[in-house]
Amino acid sequence: MGSWELLAARGCAGNAGCGAVVLGLTAEQPFGGTINVPLPVLLLQLAMAFVACFVFFMHTQTLPPKQEDAVFNASKYLGRWLFLTRHCLAFQASHMLLSVLASLCQSTHLARLTDGLTLVMGMLGCFVTVQYFMLVHSHPSFQEKSQTCAKWNPPYKFKEVMIFTHSFALPLALLDVCVAKDRVRLAQDCSVIATALLALFYVVFYVMFITINRWATGEWPYAFMDDLQTLRKWAVFIAAQTGILYAFGLVLFGLMQLPPIWTSS
Repeated sequence: MGSWELLAARGCAGNAGCGAVVLGLTAEQPFGGTINVPLPVLLLQLAMAFVACFVFFMHTQTLPPKQEDAVFNASKYLGRWLFLTRHCLAFQASHMLLSVLASLCQSTHLARLTDGLTLVMGMLGCFVTVQYFMLVHSHPSFQEKSQTCAKWNPPYKFKEVMIFTHSFALPLALLDVCVAKDRVRLAQDCSVIATALLALFYVVFYVMFITINRWATGEWPYAFMDDLQTLRKWAVFIAAQTGILYAFGLVLFGLMQLPPIWTSS
């Protein structure tokens, strides 16, 4: 099995495992019954899975950094798996695949596992899109690199590639909650508490992950992190990012409360 397939398999396994944790903590209804997904919704799920997997694949094909780039040293051990975007896109792609698989197989067990992860996957998807445009896209170092790549022969459309790989995560997250899932079932299988704990765990994990990599390579994965010179700045940064994730979660939870478009029972 190649490295790409192995990492994708790990993403699917991790996705299912987290879903089991969420559902095991909070599910009130026993497994059982069948699910009947309307054909238009099934086709939408297939399209979403295709888009999520294609975006993830395109992210794996982005041009590697040059040796003189700071990110070259930062990613010399982990490659692009150092970056938050790669994690979230892999999680989202595996989530979409498992969701459509549950519908195709009419598997209540798998459907409830993926339902249990819908909120946290949606939070990460929203985070990827919004934080990229807020923190990275307008940063001077990013703009400088985009201009440099545009002058290569042949030119490389770095900015356009980054926009493409970061733009789909948020709309996919919204479609997943609003249309592609049975919101009656989501209300049973999603837990706000378990979702909040998983989101907090991921934030802490990722900060530790990049800190260890910083110790090993001397570089942060994102240029703006060079400005975080004090413990107070890091605490504010972590609290702000966690708060943003929770804000996305509250918005998605609110959308879950809307009247259902369809039901699977």
